[in-house]
Amino acid sequence: MFLGLKIDLLNRAITKQFKPFGIKKVVSSDDFAYFYYKKIITYSIMEDTSNKWYMDYVKKTFGYTPKDDFIFSLLHELGHHFTMDNVDLMVDAYCQDEKARIDEELKLANPYQQKAISMKYFALPDEYVATKWAVDYERNHPQKVEKMRKEIYSALNKFYKRVKLED
Repeated sequence: MFLGLKIDLLNRAITKQFKPFGIKKVVSSDDFAYFYYKKIITYSIMEDTSNKWYMDYVKKTFGYTPKDDFIFSLLHELGHHFTMDNVDLMVDAYCQDEKARIDEELKLANPYQQKAISMKYFALPDEYVATKWAVDYERNHPQKVEKMRKEIYSALNKFYKRVKLED
């Protein structure tokens, strides 16, 4: 079985968990993101240091420790889906400009600076409200999140087994 087909099966399994929320598709990429007009969430199965910083930000800002980094990151992207209409156009324009500036800053920064710069990104108004939505959803719907986590991790385990079988 080709890697693309294996990823496609994983994408379909994760998408199944998010369709009831109005998401059209969830696909593997090199980063977590939400594409508002297409109603698509992307995710990465690769771990990076900015994810640890993000979880530190969530704990410090909201006094909450997510149960699972991967699922919480997906919920954060879902949070964009539910909060983007509440972000004023001027605020959204500011956030997009700041994200472009932060991306350029990150390219030139050393690892110590990268954490501080990333924290500015996490605190941008559109990112803050998406994170708050994810925190509130996980707090208020623990059984639904646990069911989602089990389904997604079942699909991830199947994906890893398929990949390992071809080694």
